[in-house]
Amino acid sequence: MDDNNAVELATLENLTLQDLSNFTANNFLWAGNDFGPPVLLNYSISGYEFVSGDILYINYAASDYSGIELVEFTFTDELGHEFIVIDRHDDGIAEILLTETMPRGTYQLNSISLRDASGNFNETVIFVPADAVEFTLNGDAVEDTSAPELANLSVSFDYVESGTDILNVGDTLVVAYQFVDQTGLDFLEVTWVSENGFEITEGEGTSFMLGNDYVCGLEISSMFPKERYEAQKLNLIDPLGNSVDYFRDGLVTGASVLTAHEFDLSNLDFEIIA
Repeated sequence: MDDNNAVELATLENLTLQDLSNFTANNFLWAGNDFGPPVLLNYSISGYEFVSGDILYINYAASDYSGIELVEFTFTDELGHEFIVIDRHDDGIAEILLTETMPRGTYQLNSISLRDASGNFNETVIFVPADAVEFTLNGDAVEDTSAPELANLSVSFDYVESGTDILNVGDTLVVAYQFVDQTGLDFLEVTWVSENGFEITEGEGTSFMLGNDYVCGLEISSMFPKERYEAQKLNLIDPLGNSVDYFRDGLVTGASVLTAHEFDLSNLDFEIIA
């Protein structure tokens, strides 16, 4: 542990009961002034040999003044596919069910990401040396050859100053969605094209949720031309690389049994005016 971490731990351990009481009463005020990233103290996994139906538990301890909002443990299988174990409860335990559709073989821990609850997006990313932490999933797997299926799609203007589809630089358009897939979703990407042909693509994994929906946020940059934009395509990819495209005209292409959809991508359209 480095000296900075040791100082932070010593500070936390030396808090008096009155200090702790004050912190509890004013934690929301402290959180907004928390500009330091979380500190990972330790972690361990619950085993090294698993079969389908087992649950992988990862116990961890982390420190941050405003609390921990999100912890992600990213593993890679033998084919290079990423497998992420997530905890959003700040309870020191990340867990996931190892399903029958997951590829068999060895999974290596590549990185650990922690984000605090301050609202300042303070984040710590720790890269784990190769072969340092790994587990093996044994048995026969059920083959997944189908791409994810979009189950729900909506847009939120909660982070837009106007509260409408009229956007300014610095606003964030939030696309909310749900999906169905045997092995989960690795990535969703949305493509917008302006009236003069300028293309914007924004993608996100399943790290962020709004209620029961996964979300993908597009922050409006000053580099984007001030024009009207139409959502032309959504691309979904599962951890095994099965990909599908949902087009504005209702066409579906890719590793899917679907050939058409009824989602209205025009709900994702917007205009940048300033």
